[in-house]
Amino acid sequence: MNHLSHAPGPWRVSSRGGRTYVVSDMPDPRSSREDTVVCQVSILTRNCNNLDLLVSAPEMLAALERIANESNKLGFMWVDKDSPYANLSAAINDAIDVICKAKGV
Repeated sequence: MNHLSHAPGPWRVSSRGGRTYVVSDMPDPRSSREDTVVCQVSILTRNCNNLDLLVSAPEMLAALERIANESNKLGFMWVDKDSPYANLSAAINDAIDVICKAKGV
């Protein structure tokens, strides 16, 4: 399976030459830029909450990974469906599905 990698966070919004980009503060190895362009943002995205969601993606992924890892240590991922923790376990498994989707695994 391919493991997708993304530019490390945090990401932020940057404008240059009349265009808007989402960038990572990691230097771009392909150029002399001090940041890496993650994507160019359309005018429609600039005018809605999608941009905030997009910029926060690396932190959300890191938070989901931490929740999944800590929950695994506590055994919340493998509870019986009749357990009082069944809903928490299902939510953790949903988080793991999102992590896998984000990482391309």
